[in-house]
Amino acid sequence: MPKQLDNRLFDGFAVLMLMILALGLALYTRQMIMHWDEFGSYDFTRYPLIEVALMQHDIHAPLWWIQFWGWWRAFGQSEAVGRWNSLLIAFVTLALAYQVGKQAFRSPLIGLGAMAVTALHPFVLRYGLDMRPYPLVVLLALMSVWALLRWLNRPTAARARLYGLVVALMLYTHYYMALLALAQGIYALLARRSRAAWIQMAQAVGVVLVLFGPWLPILVRHYNHLRGVVRPLDARVALSPYPTVPTTPETVQQFIDLNTLGLGAGLLLIVGLAFVLRRWRMEAGLALAMFALPTAAVFLLNVNISLMVERYMVFVVWGPILLLMAGWALLDGRLRWLRLPVIALCVGGVALLAPTWHKVYPPVREVWQSIYTDWQAGDVLIMDNFDDTHKYLRAGHYLPAGFSGFETIAPEEALGHARVWHVTDNIFDATVNAHLDFLKQHFTIVRVYGECNARRCFVGQLLEPLAP
Repeated sequence: MPKQLDNRLFDGFAVLMLMILALGLALYTRQMIMHWDEFGSYDFTRYPLIEVALMQHDIHAPLWWIQFWGWWRAFGQSEAVGRWNSLLIAFVTLALAYQVGKQAFRSPLIGLGAMAVTALHPFVLRYGLDMRPYPLVVLLALMSVWALLRWLNRPTAARARLYGLVVALMLYTHYYMALLALAQGIYALLARRSRAAWIQMAQAVGVVLVLFGPWLPILVRHYNHLRGVVRPLDARVALSPYPTVPTTPETVQQFIDLNTLGLGAGLLLIVGLAFVLRRWRMEAGLALAMFALPTAAVFLLNVNISLMVERYMVFVVWGPILLLMAGWALLDGRLRWLRLPVIALCVGGVALLAPTWHKVYPPVREVWQSIYTDWQAGDVLIMDNFDDTHKYLRAGHYLPAGFSGFETIAPEEALGHARVWHVTDNIFDATVNAHLDFLKQHFTIVRVYGECNARRCFVGQLLEPLAP
């Protein structure tokens, strides 16, 4: 079969596979729920565009927020609409994963495998579909891989400047991505040690400085604001507004296992084989640098500076995925016949292993929508064990537009009401149980929505007065 026709067949199959994977991701998002940060995405973008663009009400980089500002104003504030924004970015990411595998490793079959593994990887699924900057972080990290590999394979000034442009976009999306750019830059300078290559990389740095330089005063303002308002939970200096994990052997191992699906030793073997066989060394080395250097830097700095937020590091997932691609590419020559079954085995293995790493979402959406459907005039609601109740009652997200809110009361105010709804996200809490014991002295439970077990908990119960 002519190579051109063969590539067209693979491209056609890639389009079909992309549609199937996109449908699968869309179905997967149906069991996701909006968490606090996603409510914050709407909060932080409710201001005029100029205030969002200058990040006057938050401390993040602005690029994702600007596009989300326009997205929900164009299409609405429902949860589904917000999730489709992330799905669209994920769709582009999957298409680019195919192109990276096809172009960098000269094999459309590897591109198909990369696309499938990306769609199934739990770290991507955990954060790559959030209504937060992380889907764009995943996409731009892969774009940087694509741009840098093009430059490494054929260094030109134009390709170096293109890489610099991608790095600038990365920095405008999330500040932690500077760690990825630094790791890539170190590896690029070691891999291409000619004077011409270093001059080209200097041009890439120049592009980054020209494009990102105007944002530096705002970055300094963000840093000063953060130092002024954040108080660490321990002895470390606080540089994150969110809780961070400590640096311990257990947390490091958990992070490595999440990214490698517990197969870190096998991926290191691929690196060793690539250097011993002197094939795909550049790609394998880059993959190792992209994962190991940012991970090591954050965990080491995290000993004294509060830095390690798992979702901020989602970009390192491309290290293990790129290593898988390099491993598949090593099956060449007489071993080429093994490539398809090995890729199929890897994709199947990720599909089987991934559910053990996936986040388990409580049935929040289902509970609220069921209560809304059954709500009657005169009903009242007890929100039990919630620190910030109003964030669970946003009319424009879970419930139809125009919803004005449930009437909420304290447990001791329930007496005298004909129908009382009790909602909690921790039915095992001692205080919640005390409230329920009090209510059961006067009411009977007539309907229950949701569930509560060791993996997830969100329950709504309808109580009516005991019969005389």
